[in-house]
Amino acid sequence: TFESNEMLRFAILALALLCPVASVPMLSARDSGLDNIIELSNPACSGTEFCPTWPVEFKAPFGLYSFLPAIVNASSFFYYTYTEELQAQLVDYVEKCSPFTTVSTFFASSPCRLYFTVDGVFLHQPGRNVQCCLLTSDAAPPPPAFLRGYTLSRENVTARDMYGQAVTCDEWDGGDGFKHWTVSRLDRARGRDYWGRPVASQQGPVGVSWRWGRFEAGPQDSELFNLPSDTRVCSQSCPVVIGEEAAAALLQAPEVQMAVAACQRRSGRPWLGDHAPLPSLTASPPAASVPAPAGAVAAA
Repeated sequence: TFESNEMLRFAILALALLCPVASVPMLSARDSGLDNIIELSNPACSGTEFCPTWPVEFKAPFGLYSFLPAIVNASSFFYYTYTEELQAQLVDYVEKCSPFTTVSTFFASSPCRLYFTVDGVFLHQPGRNVQCCLLTSDAAPPPPAFLRGYTLSRENVTARDMYGQAVTCDEWDGGDGFKHWTVSRLDRARGRDYWGRPVASQQGPVGVSWRWGRFEAGPQDSELFNLPSDTRVCSQSCPVVIGEEAAAALLQAPEVQMAVAACQRRSGRPWLGDHAPLPSLTASPPAASVPAPAGAVAAA
């Protein structure tokens, strides 16, 4: 089950070499060229012709969970845009920061934000007197079709969302402990309108997971993704600002590792979960061939 997979297994993942940004030609995300962006950004899913994608612009709350230190449903928000004009994401840990930011005081935490841009990943944590610092320039926001590097490992399984509701899901395996659960077409309450939307994520082999809340797809204010200080401040290296040990630990945070993997993929390097291309996507998932399970729980 999803819960049983949330175990503590610390693994050191190798970082990429320098990543040349803007190496992938970008087309407008609002026109019919979106599939071209997806094809250039990621390989196809394995095990199915139908691969969910994120909306090109959205925001969503999620609950942060961690095995050690113990964190249960800490309030967090995710903001995302991947258009011709701007590719960025913001992870706003409103209640507790990623547990990888507080090595010296492992069981203490304070709110923080991680900014992901084509220039790298930046940390903002006022509670530790960190206005802005550059964690790594070898990273980029994952594209909307990042699941095309994953394998559909199981169908018709149950995962719980941020609100504790049981949702019938497809399970996707990206290797190295990365898994995602998305709404199945078999879910009675959501399958018709919300197929493919994220429900839960196991963020690598480190005992961290997210449970997603309600998605709101639509244009995001570009100012959300503006760095919290000027270039002079944000160009400071995080190892200098927060210490080498803390910076090295934060580099292992799953969302940072996903950004590093996305950077590798954009620069043509091997990416976790690469597979041979499959036929292109259709506009909607295939019709369910079996009845929806009786145990599906309706959305509130």
